[in-house]
Amino acid sequence: MSIQQQNAVCPAILIGLNEILKDGAPDSLFTQVGLTQALLDPTNRQPGSVVQNVDAQNGNPKTVRIKHKQRATPSDTATAKDCATGTPKPYFEEIFTVNQYRQHTINVKESTIRTLCDASSQLKAVPGAAFNTWEGNSYNLQLMAEQVMEIMMDFDAMRQAINNDLHTSAALGIGGYVGTAAGTGKKFNMYRTTNTSGLQEGSLVLSGFNEFKREMARTTLTGQPIVVGEGYLDLAMAALDYGCCNISGNDFGQMKSNPGFKYYKDFTMGNSIGSADYDFLAFMPGTMQFASYNEYVGGYARPIGVVERGTIPDPVLPGVTYDMRIIPNACSGSSVVESYDVIIGLHFDLWQAPVNQFQSADRLANVNGIFHGQVGTL
Repeated sequence: MSIQQQNAVCPAILIGLNEILKDGAPDSLFTQVGLTQALLDPTNRQPGSVVQNVDAQNGNPKTVRIKHKQRATPSDTATAKDCATGTPKPYFEEIFTVNQYRQHTINVKESTIRTLCDASSQLKAVPGAAFNTWEGNSYNLQLMAEQVMEIMMDFDAMRQAINNDLHTSAALGIGGYVGTAAGTGKKFNMYRTTNTSGLQEGSLVLSGFNEFKREMARTTLTGQPIVVGEGYLDLAMAALDYGCCNISGNDFGQMKSNPGFKYYKDFTMGNSIGSADYDFLAFMPGTMQFASYNEYVGGYARPIGVVERGTIPDPVLPGVTYDMRIIPNACSGSSVVESYDVIIGLHFDLWQAPVNQFQSADRLANVNGIFHGQVGTL
């Protein structure tokens, strides 16, 4: 948005920080929310998943009942031919509903905007906002430029808040590795913090990457693991960008193209399950799903009284769309207010595969495809 002084009467030009910093302005910055981004990864958004089934579509949320049976184990087989009656497998069932909610309210007073120059009060289209008239006809929502700037700036707060809530939920549904109890973490030496026998500080430890790949392969679950974290894991991933080979002949340049997992940076994931420096979350595609629904769609995407209602997509998180209300405040008692509340909200939750997918005698007992990992350093 360029600064334009059209009427030449602005007594003091108040230049916004976003005008000076341009791409580095607060309304254009994006905090990495790795868990949310990982959940939105196309390999994780599988057809027929909980995400599709819980979607409200026309503003009416749905409850999903998820059933499963446990597979047989070798001990369930027989060594002799007979006509014995088999035992029916029981159904296990869970009910999933979207129960979490986050919203943010932005208040902008017209009296404040009047102190700014013309550019701030000019009408500007709100990117992607979907609103309808009383008759149900769609229209392009326009707000004052100052209001649009604040909306774009505060999306980041919503993303971080939702991501933190997902952290809390994810920590409660971590399963085990093969042969361990649910919630058990495992350490993988991946990063070198000291110089030892010619091996430089800041380099990779290949054995940890291989051990992690081996643990994932032992589960026999399909797909490429998705890993979320930061700390020493991020340093190890960054080391892949430098050099070629170590003294053992390992080509880390080749490893960069296929480290064995997809990595998403998340500054606070480690804190949610342990330590910011050492801990990370890993999951197989489909075992965790981000589910959400919108209220102000279909017949609800129209005004109620003086309140305008609709939706607005997150500009950097494909697939995330917020509900949006615009509430004008003309008066409060005997006082003239003349302000607007712009409220952005989202109903969301996290579904995780159950840890009782397999019998206690199964080699995959307690495995649900969600893992707690720790980066070891040497």
